[in-house]
Amino acid sequence: MLSPLPSLAQTPVQGSQTVSNAGAETDEEAAAAGSLTLKNTIILSVVALAMVSASIALAIQMNDNDLPVSP
Repeated sequence: MLSPLPSLAQTPVQGSQTVSNAGAETDEEAAAAGSLTLKNTIILSVVALAMVSASIALAIQMNDNDLPVSP
């Protein structure tokens, strides 16, 4: 498992949203408990969208090679 990066600000961000904090007070405690924070959810969504768009672009590019070239 990856070691968590040290946070720049040692004080927790006020008003930080957690999806399921499992009784944790801060985002750091929620991340240690293994629950998804809002920031991690957004990051995972962006990464998933990038992977899907890359796979679609690759499929279109591979499919274009099969098309006949008009003279």
